[in-house]
Amino acid sequence: MRFALVLFLATTIAATAATLDQPLSPVADTCLIEIAPDNNMGGQTYFNAGTTMQSTRNRGLLRFDLSQIPPGSVITSATLTLWVVGLPTDGPNGSIFDLHRMLQPWGEGSELATVGAGRGSPATTNEATWNDRFAYANAPWINPGGEADADFISDSSGEKFISDANSYDFRFGTIAQDLQYWLDNPQVNFGWMLMTRDETEISTARRFGSREDPDNTPTLDITFIPATRIDTPSISGGQLNFSFVVFAQQGYVVEYSDALSTNWNVLTNISEQPAQTNITISDVLSQKQRFYRVNAQ
Repeated sequence: MRFALVLFLATTIAATAATLDQPLSPVADTCLIEIAPDNNMGGQTYFNAGTTMQSTRNRGLLRFDLSQIPPGSVITSATLTLWVVGLPTDGPNGSIFDLHRMLQPWGEGSELATVGAGRGSPATTNEATWNDRFAYANAPWINPGGEADADFISDSSGEKFISDANSYDFRFGTIAQDLQYWLDNPQVNFGWMLMTRDETEISTARRFGSREDPDNTPTLDITFIPATRIDTPSISGGQLNFSFVVFAQQGYVVEYSDALSTNWNVLTNISEQPAQTNITISDVLSQKQRFYRVNAQ
């Protein structure tokens, strides 16, 4: 007897949203320093953004790896938290800071602020500077510091008024849409640029804790509906075997139908697992045709 088997995924609208066990920390962060345009500060425990008392500009860069989120998941919300760890010493001005999705890759670098508190150190090859995305690699920004709609998107992905030394949450705007875009297209995940909206206003510069600061690391909390995909179906000993990844703390139900026009029947329920794992399902072949689906509960 020959079997015509069709396997596909259906996720219920009421599927439970999930979060990662721990918020994400950046995999890269640094800043672009107008007053020291060939310097890098990617290894420092902070990065700068905003305009100094001397009217020179700083722009922060940060990027997160989203590989812990299963491909195909739907991101429903996200919150980026930054900690201000330093202010201008003379009359700091509060200002609106914006996130902008980057259009070009850049190199974090590993230099420290040895020249001055906010000036970093001379960059080495492939480190980001005010002039270059990758220093000494023939990879300049379109214009020094980055050009809107060429090096980064001019529209803001999220905004926050920042004043005192405190923590600040960016959670509105298009942050979740940016993350969804990067999840679906990881090859263009170049992160965000952080910059003050009015760069002509002095004393808006702030130091933000970087990933090298264990107490003030930027964090990214993401809520999403996990995707499940049926993989590697095979027939052995009169049984159909297939597997899929289940996400931690998420229940699933595996269902079957002998025809799409009939009701679905429960084959088995998968209880919540303490960690992400791979589940294998087996079913005795007794019909010429059978359809399967996996729903998040």
